[in-house]
Amino acid sequence: YGDWFKRTSQALDARKSLRDFAAQDEPGEKSTLSGEREALHSQGNSRQEVRAFWIQVAGKPGVSAKDLAPDGSERLDAIDTVKRFALRSKSFLKGQGEGKPGLEQGLDFPSTSTMAAATFIERLLALVSSPESPSSEIQEAVKGWQEITALLKREKPHLALPYLETKAQQANHSWLKDVDGECAFVETFTAQRLRTNYRALVASQPQRFPGEWVIEEPSYLSRAHEVLRELYRLIGAPSPYYALLQMDGDQMGTLIGEVQHQANHRAISEALSTFAREHVPGIVEDKHPGKLIYAGGDDVLALAPLAQMFSLASALQQTYSKIVGPSIQTASNGTRTATVSMGIAIAHHLMPLTLVRRMAREAEEQAKQRYGRNALVVTILWRSGNTLSAGCRWSYPFLDSNHPAISPLQIFEQVAHLFVRGILSPRCLESLNRELPGLQGLPDEALGSELARVFRRHWNQYKYAANQAEGKAEQTPAQAPRRGEAVTGPALDPGQQAATREAIQELASDPKEALQPLTHQLVTLATAMKQTHAQAFAQANNDGLTTVLNWLQILAFLAREAGDSVSFH
Repeated sequence: YGDWFKRTSQALDARKSLRDFAAQDEPGEKSTLSGEREALHSQGNSRQEVRAFWIQVAGKPGVSAKDLAPDGSERLDAIDTVKRFALRSKSFLKGQGEGKPGLEQGLDFPSTSTMAAATFIERLLALVSSPESPSSEIQEAVKGWQEITALLKREKPHLALPYLETKAQQANHSWLKDVDGECAFVETFTAQRLRTNYRALVASQPQRFPGEWVIEEPSYLSRAHEVLRELYRLIGAPSPYYALLQMDGDQMGTLIGEVQHQANHRAISEALSTFAREHVPGIVEDKHPGKLIYAGGDDVLALAPLAQMFSLASALQQTYSKIVGPSIQTASNGTRTATVSMGIAIAHHLMPLTLVRRMAREAEEQAKQRYGRNALVVTILWRSGNTLSAGCRWSYPFLDSNHPAISPLQIFEQVAHLFVRGILSPRCLESLNRELPGLQGLPDEALGSELARVFRRHWNQYKYAANQAEGKAEQTPAQAPRRGEAVTGPALDPGQQAATREAIQELASDPKEALQPLTHQLVTLATAMKQTHAQAFAQANNDGLTTVLNWLQILAFLAREAGDSVSFH
């Protein structure tokens, strides 16, 4: 069976590589999506005539500005048109044939703005559904937001995140299901953005395209700004960034090619199908406010809010190993394990999705090639165009008898916690980056001492002690921190305050107890990276320490943007 399967695979690969078909040459105006095939049009084929045709299509009943740009700037070929409008087909909505269920949900897809605002919306829902009644200020602000978004419902926006839609239903705020996340950003409420995204006209704007309508309220924009700024004051502003995750099983083609028995092949296929069909959707959409783009065997592509990207990535990696691992080990007689490589692209919600998709794919390729598979790479793509990448294995083995196995995400969780709580200032990274040329090549002990010295200069020991003394009490939703703010503890009575002050004074004397384990872990991680990825770090000024500092910069960014909502589990 193994030989037969190998020969069949080789023959199929050879046929794919033959490519004995003629190049396709299409005249006329090209699709604005593919740029390759001719855009659909009526009689005339000039740009003006094609544009006029698509303006007519955009003005048809049932076609919203979310489906197609009303100004004719989107012009689609046949394939792109099918992709864009297929889910509007009655056959999808009602089901095909007897006994086949209709697809009544899951057809809508969230915007990137919704993904960026997901944590903000979750925080709002936690407040309004708290056992303790929300304050009148919060109730008034939420009511105001509901009123300004209600006017935009005629364009049929949808939240399209099952996790948040369920929470909205439970909190008796089902109106949120018909709100696009872009309405959480004050920048949305400008005359130009409302016209482009909702075909809504404000003030004295003249009608230019079919389907445009007028918001009658003269002060709509100013009221929207006022309501959102009040919400930001009460619960914090939403982060404009989101994450795109791309995961791929390592060496799956090689693993399957080595299978010698049909039963083992079938077991691997069933395990991959179980993972993709039964586990991935629940992890992404039920346990996290994410959205699954596709899951096919060992391939996963999903959107996630910034705050939950590590939690989602870790859950996918662990579940894959658990579900697929046994069949791989059985087929290989214990010589192989099931591992995944993952790339995460963090981007502004207004950046072109094509670019973000490419960055996620490149991050995944780095995880495989630069870090030798079984790895994670994160790339931040700022709106300015600058990027920052860092990668690591999911875990590193024992360095020697004195060092346990290293879990980078556990170390990163500690650092993110310190940044979020204001205990460690991100300014320490500026100092370390200035000193980096002199730090590279230092013995581990000397490097650890210097890291501790720099951290000590930027360490708020009072906040650390206060956190240690008060942090064991869980925060109620009403005390949830705002984006980028340090956490304050729950309200204490006078006796508790006195005891807390004594505990703080005792803990605040010397940061050495907290700093030594942290710097030791960071130095050990840098050493493990250098030893494991010697070839990748062969270039000058490129070693484990540089990568660790890049990770710390990513964590500082995450803490600033997502605040205490950051989750690693």
